[in-house]
Amino acid sequence: MTPRSYDLTSVLENKERSEGLRFSISPTFKIDAPLALDPRLTMAPRLLKEGQRKALIGQLKRKKQRERDPLAGLSIDVDYWWLNPEETAIEEFLDISEKQIEESTKAFLEK
Repeated sequence: MTPRSYDLTSVLENKERSEGLRFSISPTFKIDAPLALDPRLTMAPRLLKEGQRKALIGQLKRKKQRERDPLAGLSIDVDYWWLNPEETAIEEFLDISEKQIEESTKAFLEK
């Protein structure tokens, strides 16, 4: 068997389990995304014995399409929560939530 899909979920909670952060990453793709790339699109056209021009045009089209509307990518979902807070402080929750989500997403993207 070979791997077909990968998903990563990490959940961080405080000791009381009243506050937490759930960070989930999974691959995402459009229905028309190819399952495998033509090997000619991944190597330098000059290294091909034949079809160099066709491979170069294919690579350029693929690059332009990827920049405009990618067929595949990563879906990042970050959830922050409080359970049974002593006091309802929506503004405080939103500020902390935004900060937690921004920091965790930035840490993931930078490494």
